[in-house]
Amino acid sequence: MDLALLVAVIAMLPGVAGVFLPLIPAVPYMFVVAVIYAVGTREISGAQVGWLALIAGLSLAADWGTGVLAARFGGAKRKALLLGLLGAVVGSLLIPPFGGLIGVFAGVLYGEWIVAGGDLRKALRAALAGAAGSAVGMVISLLLAIAFLITFIAFAL
Repeated sequence: MDLALLVAVIAMLPGVAGVFLPLIPAVPYMFVVAVIYAVGTREISGAQVGWLALIAGLSLAADWGTGVLAARFGGAKRKALLLGLLGAVVGSLLIPPFGGLIGVFAGVLYGEWIVAGGDLRKALRAALAGAAGSAVGMVISLLLAIAFLITFIAFAL
């Protein structure tokens, strides 16, 4: 392993931790490091960068979509889904690492119970589904971050 690859791998490690400490989008950060490495060394092809971009895109979809999608399956209405998404973003920024889970839960609960004037039991069901979906999204993002790192190393070698 050459020095440039070692530096790139070390620079990507905060991205893996970023799955749980969402100060930056974890895998997209890793993708930026990979692109810098690819441009600087020309050891990774454009097609390989494309594969890494696909992994990064899947990670973003998992980060942003799993909680809201699960809340939808839990019965949340559109306003509650939007508030859940807003809650995930605000919660992630204010109280990492679990603010996204708390934010989805609070946003969907508020949206279903207060805004939509719904039943508390249904609102809790939708909010719990949203929080569970967010937790699943964190696990998926962690797996994608690890897959990204392994794929990057394999491409670079």
